[in-house]
Order: sequence, then C-alpha cells, then structure tokens
Amino acid sequence: MKLTIVFADAEIEKSPKGGAVSLLDAYFHPDVKGRRGRPDIAHNALTILHSSPAWNHIDVAVCTRHGEVIIPEKNEFVQNYFDFISQVSSLLSGERAEGYKLIKINFLDFIKYLNADKVVALSPEGGKTPLKNEILQDGHTVLIIGAFSDGDYFSPVYDICDSAISISDQILTVPEVVMFVLRELDF
Repeated sequence: MKLTIVFADAEIEKSPKGGAVSLLDAYFHPDVKGRRGRPDIAHNALTILHSSPAWNHIDVAVCTRHGEVIIPEKNEFVQNYFDFISQVSSLLSGERAEGYKLIKINFLDFIKYLNADKVVALSPEGGKTPLKNEILQDGHTVLIIGAFSDGDYFSPVYDICDSAISISDQILTVPEVVMFVLRELDF
C-alpha cells in the first residue's frame, strides 16, 4: 500500500503587510476577511501526522489555494508553530526553509503528477463507504483532506477524485479528520 495524504486548499499565504508574523494568520491579523489566514489548520494536521507511526509510511503534501505545494521533510519537520510560520514564509518568498520543500504547481497538475491508481476525497457530502474499503492495498492511493476552516473545496477536487466519502455524520475539524484516518487505517 502506498498512501499520499494531500491537504487541499490550505489557507496559507504571505501577509501583505509583512511584520513580525509574516504569514497571514487570522489571530495576529484580525482584519482578515473570508476564508483566509489559517495556517494553524495545516500545522496542526501535520503535527498529528508527524507524531504518529504513519509518518514514516506515507507521503504528505499541503496544497495552498495559490498554486503552491508544501512538502514536509520526514527527518527535519518543524513542529513549533512560530517556526512553522517562519519557515513557510521563507518558502513562499523563494528562500530555503529547514524541514520543508516547495513546488509551484496548480492542484490539478500536482494530483496528476502523483500518478495515483486511485484518488479519494473526504467530504461531508460523500458516500458512507468505510475508508478502509477505499484505500488500495496493492496500489497508490491519494487521500484528499480539506485544510480549511469551513465550507467546501475551492479546488476542483470532485472533478478528479474517483470517490468522495464521508467519515462522520457530524462536521469534523481537520485534526479530528486526521485522527480518524489514522485510527481507521491502523497507523
């Protein structure tokens, strides 16, 4: 089994004003409007994955809404949130960042680049198939998880996925989704 978890539509972008917090973060930039400024969502999800036995057995990518794909490196992952902000801000500025790589590619091209045998999206509107039944045992599965605070995907996730499934009757936070996935897949 090869599994790649892709966090889609992550609310990660540089702060237009710069300052001490160089990524747009709704807590530090309270004037942010709409679904923006939530890098903490991706950070929390990555930290949970990094703390699990799954970390060394899966690939992980964070796709922003602006055509950037952030790849956490296995051995140098930065867990401290403020270090995360600093490193990702450096990446988005074209600099090197310890613990992360950046690929500038749009979401659809990145999913095609992964060359998966199956693409599964998690969605509250999806079918009620158990997640275990959707992950290929003899092939490469890409599992797409939304990395945003509310609403639905902006990226054309449903156009490219082979199936969309719901893992709960309730709306879950991204960290809750990650913990469910880890538990369901026995990592």
